[in-house]
Amino acid sequence: MTLLRPELDHLDDAGYQLFRRAQRREPWSATEIIGRDRTALDDSVAETAWHLASTGYYAEQAGLVAAAELAAETEDFALRMGLATAVADEARHADAFLTYALARGDGALAEVHASGYLDDLHGRLNEAAYLEKCLLHTLLEGLAADEFVVLQQVFTDDPLGTIYRHVRSDEVRHVAIGLDYLRRSYADPATREEWDAHGAEWERRCLELANLRGVSEGLGALLGRPAEQLERWFVGRHRARLRGAGMRVAATPEEPEQPPTDHERR
Repeated sequence: MTLLRPELDHLDDAGYQLFRRAQRREPWSATEIIGRDRTALDDSVAETAWHLASTGYYAEQAGLVAAAELAAETEDFALRMGLATAVADEARHADAFLTYALARGDGALAEVHASGYLDDLHGRLNEAAYLEKCLLHTLLEGLAADEFVVLQQVFTDDPLGTIYRHVRSDEVRHVAIGLDYLRRSYADPATREEWDAHGAEWERRCLELANLRGVSEGLGALLGRPAEQLERWFVGRHRARLRGAGMRVAATPEEPEQPPTDHERR
C-alpha cells in the first residue's frame, strides 16, 4: 500500500467534496427504528423480510471488504478518502440488517446461502485489473441503490423500509464516489486506451456477476411484475449512470427506462 500525498489543488473538486459530505451524514440507529413492537407484516411477508435482511447483512459486509481493498490499492487521493467513508457506512448497514434479522428471526439469521456468490465476487475482484474492480464496485452499489427503491416501497409500513431508505441514501453517495473516479479515469489519456479496449467486456462480465435475472425474479414475485421488465429497468439505470459520467456505452433496444413502481423515479 502506498501512502498518498494530498492533492492540494483539488480539495474543492467533486471527488473530495463527496468525502466531506459524508462527514455531515445524518446519524440513525437500527435498534431505535425497529423498536420493541412486533411486526405488522403477515407471516409470509415477515419471513421474506427476515431472509432479505439476512442476505443484506452478508452483502453489505462484502461491500465493506471490497471498499477497503479498493481504498488500499488506489493511487487516487480523493477516491481513497471517499472509499474510507464507504467502509464505515457498509459496516453500519451490515449491522442494521443484522439487527433487523435477529429481531425478526428470534435471535437467528436465515440460511441464505450467500457464500457461493460472495466467493465468486471476491475471486473476480482478486483477478481483475483495478479499473474493472472500480467499475464492478460502482455497478453493484448502483444496482443495490435501485433495488432499494423497490424494497423500501414494498416494506413502507415496516421498519425494514425505513432501514432501506437510510441505507440507500449512503449507497447513492457511494455510487457518486465511484462515478466521479470512473469519469476522471475515462477522461485521462493514460487510462482511456485501457477503457476503450476492455470496458465493454468488463461491463458484460460485471452484469453477469450481478445476477440481474435472479434479482429481478425475486422482486417480480413481490411486486407481481414481469422479471424481464425489471431486468431492463436495472440495465437502463446502470447505463444511464455511465453515460452521465461521460463514458462510452453501447445502446441496446433492451434497456427502456421503465420504472418498476410509481413510488420513486429518482
